[in-house]
Amino acid sequence: MLKIDEILKRLEEVDKVVKSADEVKAQVLAGVEQTSRKYSEQVVKRVEEIVNNAVAEYRAKAIEDAKKEAEKIAKETEEKRQKILSKYQERRAALVQRALSLLNL
Repeated sequence: MLKIDEILKRLEEVDKVVKSADEVKAQVLAGVEQTSRKYSEQVVKRVEEIVNNAVAEYRAKAIEDAKKEAEKIAKETEEKRQKILSKYQERRAALVQRALSLLNL
């Protein structure tokens, strides 16, 4: 009987150790999951920052490029307008001169 009692006590001790190991295992798993979530959230935030910065830089560059292109178009348009106006004035002067010469004035 003593042997059986001893064996039962040892089995109870082993059972306690197994339960304790299971509790430690559960705590470790919970810690791992919490740490994983924490770093996952940090990685997501960092990626979002990088993407937002890239989008902002692209937007700023696109706006600057559009401004430069608009200035170039405005300059070219003004040059063409000046050429057309100059030709118009030359032709008008020539026509007025011709009309005056036809009228002998």
